[in-house]
Amino acid sequence: QSTHYYIERLPLYKDIQNGKQYYGLAGCVAFTLADRGFTKYFVAFGKTDMSSDGQKHISTVVYEYDPMYDKDRQGPDLLYPAWKNLSTVNDNTVEGFYQPVCVRCGDRVIVGSGESSNKGLSKNFYQLSYSITNQNIRMEKLSTEGLEDFKPRAAAAAFHLSYTKSGASYDRFYVGTGRTCLESEYNGEPEQLLNDFWCYDFVSRKW
Repeated sequence: QSTHYYIERLPLYKDIQNGKQYYGLAGCVAFTLADRGFTKYFVAFGKTDMSSDGQKHISTVVYEYDPMYDKDRQGPDLLYPAWKNLSTVNDNTVEGFYQPVCVRCGDRVIVGSGESSNKGLSKNFYQLSYSITNQNIRMEKLSTEGLEDFKPRAAAAAFHLSYTKSGASYDRFYVGTGRTCLESEYNGEPEQLLNDFWCYDFVSRKW
């Protein structure tokens, strides 16, 4: 006999004539961030079919999950939802992603590339941070110095390396491969897929 632990749904549904029609979310990211000793849990971005015209849209929403208030865990105050929407803050228009990369780099979380809510594919990468005081997510754009020849892409691969070599310390974020077209435009042509890799150095802030 197995035990099923039910976690509350993301708040992605509309009450259509009390029918509670549920919508989904795909190609999103999940990550944790800490501030003042508190660790918070998030699901963000992705593509959702929650729209009045039935079309899929890339979301800019970040959802915070608090296990304390999940009904399955019998939290102390069930009036509070387990999930809540957070605003995102950056210097430009808020950008959402579908099939981006999302990597923890030490105490940082880096997210970027993928299909963009600003239309087309994105070559932007952001460092995410959380403010428990302001209850929001800050998206600080990484430098684009050296990234002039980087092709925007989706469904890429990424990882972080922190190492010492010949007495020097390195702290780097790597990203590469992926497709150079929207998911709806992919038809298997060789030029639609990439095999390059790029490296961002956190010390020099250059690619």
